[in-house]
Amino acid sequence: MQLSTFGSTSTAGLTLDSLGNLYGEGNGGEKTDECGLTGCGRVFALHQQPNGYWKQFTLYNFVGSEDGYHPSGGVTLHGSDLYGTTEAGGGNYCFGGCGTVFQLTHGTGKSVNEQIIHAFSENGTPGVFPVGGVVSDGRGDLFGVTEARGTAEDGIIYGLKPQGNGQWDSRCCTPSWIRMESSRTPASL
Repeated sequence: MQLSTFGSTSTAGLTLDSLGNLYGEGNGGEKTDECGLTGCGRVFALHQQPNGYWKQFTLYNFVGSEDGYHPSGGVTLHGSDLYGTTEAGGGNYCFGGCGTVFQLTHGTGKSVNEQIIHAFSENGTPGVFPVGGVVSDGRGDLFGVTEARGTAEDGIIYGLKPQGNGQWDSRCCTPSWIRMESSRTPASL
């Protein structure tokens, strides 16, 4: 059964909320200066209508640069917020940016606010180019994997902990004993 078409390539599976709504991310989206006609990627929702059909809504269109682009790995729902990763953007060197972890929250009315909660950097915390999205534990801590910038240029497992003031601590949750020992980081945890 085809639920919807959205004119872009979905990069991962879907996330289901308690009301039966589906959330995902994909390439494409609105035209931007950074990504041109193909767009920088987007996060979407599918809501089932009373007639049984599904209606698609774009929740957020990435614009590139520090905002991130090319979402990857799907979105994770924790509470009422969605979390995910972009393979590029976020600034901090790495031609085109080293990738981001983002949070989408409800704004006023039907608006959605995006916050970059972590921008990967060649000169900062270990790891660049996140893949496979993030997973959340019961406390709201987020965990994911990167493709590179661990020891011997392999990927790492990283963690992010909310600080309660809109800030996130990226040093707390990455145990030094966890490092990917292969040049092929798994696509998800």
